[in-house]
Amino acid sequence: MMKSFLKPDAMSINKQTIEQYNNQLDEAIDRINNGEFITIDDLEKEMQTW
Repeated sequence: MMKSFLKPDAMSINKQTIEQYNNQLDEAIDRINNGEFITIDDLEKEMQTW
């Protein structure tokens, strides 16, 4: 069973280009700069409601 996880053809790999990676980083940085994030304190409060 473990060998099946190690075979490349058994996995669905979506390769990402450097350009796609950099675009995702830029988008993430923009979200952070716009205040679109959650602090650990807010996350802990939200987790109490789960």
